[in-house]
Amino acid sequence: MLARRCPSGLVRPVEDEETSQDARTPAAAGRVPKSPAPHGRPTRSGHPRSHHACPRSLPWFPYLLTIAVLLFAFSTIITWGYYGLKAWTFLLRRSRTTETVYKLLFTAFVALGPVLSLSSLISMADAVLFLLAVINITGLYLLAPIVKKELDSFLTVIRTGISRRSSASSSPTSDV
Repeated sequence: MLARRCPSGLVRPVEDEETSQDARTPAAAGRVPKSPAPHGRPTRSGHPRSHHACPRSLPWFPYLLTIAVLLFAFSTIITWGYYGLKAWTFLLRRSRTTETVYKLLFTAFVALGPVLSLSSLISMADAVLFLLAVINITGLYLLAPIVKKELDSFLTVIRTGISRRSSASSSPTSDV
């Protein structure tokens, strides 16, 4: 007799609580300094903090860090461009015109990046991400009945052990 497979969608992962708590704390991720700032001065964080910490022991490290930051920025631009184009063509149907419009808009925003001030870039990014959040939440509300129906179907399969495929076929074996 085959043992039933455990549905991975509704199972809480079993892990060591100390390990999971340590991995989720900001201090464990290196984002929060462990000691307070000397003389009440603000501490550096992120790239400037790493840039000024390592030259004492590794004089070439600032150059390596600069290259790594530039490569990260470049790969982020490429990734956002690619996945943005995929989403754009999914929503507006793929055609040469829609792809060209997206590429022109994307190129314009990438060209504006170095010209605008950091505060205006952050404000613009916040506005765009807020708009995307509104669109996603609207999609959640529109898809909620379908998700509920699928979840109820899944839970029925879990409770009864009979899947829709096995009940429709004459085979006595079950996929669950």
